Formats: sequence, C-alpha cells, structure tokens
Amino acid sequence: MLRQLSERSRIVIATNGVDFVQKRRFALSGLMPYIHRIVVSEAVGANKPEAAFFEAALKLAGSPDPATVLMVGDSLESDIKGANDFGLDSCLYDPKAIHPRGDAKYTIRKLEELLDF
Repeated sequence: MLRQLSERSRIVIATNGVDFVQKRRFALSGLMPYIHRIVVSEAVGANKPEAAFFEAALKLAGSPDPATVLMVGDSLESDIKGANDFGLDSCLYDPKAIHPRGDAKYTIRKLEELLDF
C-alpha cells in the first residue's frame, strides 16, 4: 500500500516523540523507501497539535499547498484537531470504530482505504 501511495504522493511521517528513537523505528521497519521525510516533535521544537509543529512539517515536506495535504492519524486530539486547526484535511484511522463522530473530514477503518483518495 505504501509503495502505491508513494508513487502518487509524498509521504511524510509526522510524529511526537524523541527524534533518534522515532527515526530508528522507521529505519528498521523497511518502510523508508516509501517515506519522503520523518518529522519528529523533538527535532522541530513543537508537539502535535501545536500549529508550530504543522508549520514545520509542511516546510520540511517542501512547502506543499496545504489544500493538497491530507493528515492521516489515529488521535483525535493531536492528529485530527491539529490538522483541522491548521487548515489541513484530516483522515482518522479508526480500525475499531470507537470514534464514530470524530471531526475528521474522512474516517477509515483499514489503511488500504487510503488508496481510494
């Protein structure tokens, strides 16, 4: 799925945490050929859902038009609220359907559903 998405979109991982820990996790995952950039809160000096985090993430992603960005996340507070407040479209990954009334523009239960966007 990531291979297919990376052929048509730039994939940027946006995560809170310790920079070297998060980057090492992805390096060991085998997913790096499909990921353009990893943005970690510690490295940019701000956490999701702060606007400064999303501003830094977009800059590090090459300053795409915000209208072309989709934030996919599993946290209503840090991912969805942060993206919505920053003016980005958001997609809640909710595999157990525990947030049926989330404020995301989209909600998916399987990551493969991203291929339909």
